[in-house]
Amino acid sequence: MLASLAVVLLLAPDTIAAGDSVVRGRSLLLGTTIKQLVMEDSSGRQVLGRLTQQLGTATIGGKTGMLSVQTFDLGGKQTVDSSFADLRTLAPILHRSHNESRAMTLDFDLARVTGAVKPSSGDAKAIDQTTAVATFDSNIADVVFAALPLSDGYSASIPTYIYEEGGLVWNEITVTNAQPVDGVAVWLVRAHTAKRDVEYWIARQSRTVVKSRYQIAPGRALVIERI
Repeated sequence: MLASLAVVLLLAPDTIAAGDSVVRGRSLLLGTTIKQLVMEDSSGRQVLGRLTQQLGTATIGGKTGMLSVQTFDLGGKQTVDSSFADLRTLAPILHRSHNESRAMTLDFDLARVTGAVKPSSGDAKAIDQTTAVATFDSNIADVVFAALPLSDGYSASIPTYIYEEGGLVWNEITVTNAQPVDGVAVWLVRAHTAKRDVEYWIARQSRTVVKSRYQIAPGRALVIERI
């Protein structure tokens, strides 16, 4: 009985909340990455648009941290998502997002998230939520995963914040070895939540997210791949 319990404990994934020093933000390669968004289904592949991510350092409000700016261009419509986080642990500090339909501001303070969502027409809705554990900004979840101590067989539970899904969303991740992508040695990180399954191919040396695949429905997936 005790032996069985010990095995279960050894196999149980680690819970890594925002601020945990196991996340190594300084291991990430900074710079600009351009990717294309492709819908894959039984009819083939359709290119939907382009994503440009700029990953660097910045000083905001007297704090120096990592700034991720993602610009999505989809059929002439643009969305810009900016995330600012602690440089070492990637604990989120703020998030700003805007497109033609809405603007959103999020400010993180451990397990509390405040801010507002302002639609293009109508009144702003205030945000003030306290979660059970300090969350990462879901907008840079892939970057957080890339900064973990990845190895074959590694697993962890990662809390992220998604306003549209009520706040706290748990990601159960597992890591396996994978075939190289365009000649680059990668880890395959699988992330499961209550609503979706996502796969990330992460370069072992640079920790760049080379490719990601979001399972939307049976036989239908959104692929974001570096070009």
